[in-house]
Amino acid sequence: MLGRALRDTFDPVSFNFWRWFIALVVLTPFGLRAVAGKGEILRRHAGILVLLALLSVPLFQTMVYQGLRTTTAINAVLLNSSAPVFMIACSWLLERERVTRRQVAGMLISLAGIVIIMTRGEPARLLELELHGGDAWILAAMPLWGLYSVLLKRRPAELSGVGLLFVIALLGVTMLAPFFLGHSMLAPPAAPTVDAVVALLYVGIGASVIAFICWNRAVWRWSARTRRGSPCTCCRHSARCSPSPSCMRNSAASMPRASLLSSPGCCSPPTGDSL
Repeated sequence: MLGRALRDTFDPVSFNFWRWFIALVVLTPFGLRAVAGKGEILRRHAGILVLLALLSVPLFQTMVYQGLRTTTAINAVLLNSSAPVFMIACSWLLERERVTRRQVAGMLISLAGIVIIMTRGEPARLLELELHGGDAWILAAMPLWGLYSVLLKRRPAELSGVGLLFVIALLGVTMLAPFFLGHSMLAPPAAPTVDAVVALLYVGIGASVIAFICWNRAVWRWSARTRRGSPCTCCRHSARCSPSPSCMRNSAASMPRASLLSSPGCCSPPTGDSL
């Protein structure tokens, strides 16, 4: 809830810009090595990378921070807990994946836990909740996060987790920069306090670098698990296979050129997808 605590210190765009600028500075030494020699891969997948960056950095985060300016902490947390619903909806719309009973049970358990914590064990307090203008901003941001999470399945398999987040952070900061500079010229910000700087460092490193890498990795592993048992796109073996040189040569000889260009690199998980 730091976004709400700092709402009087930073406007949503400035807070989001500094958050991701800090993340970019931390990621740069590792990210440059992760993307070295992968220029062709980045160009080939530029569309999905730009879309992932747009959804997660400028749009989702800024909309949430805008909502936190005019809503309560409990409203924000309860609305944020609706994210899994939108993820499942986006997954069905884009991938035609059906929700399982286990997923529904997990969502309900998670929501029940959040309600118990936020109401201090008295769910009747929910009847006292009031709607605020910021609720609409946060609710509108949730489908964007669901779309981002589903589209992560289409990330370049050749990029590691650090490399992917470095590209997303770089693109996101670039997108935010014109709005940040414009707002700063119109309304010059006051010098932040020490507590505000510490909070920014936490959000930039903990919530942007560490949490995003963990989230992206979890989504990738989950999507790889859901693909098991379906035929491999390049050799028609089980999706558990890891493409050998002979597999790739046979694939190149037997598959149409268009299929090769659209193939995500068989079904093996991305190499080096770790911290």
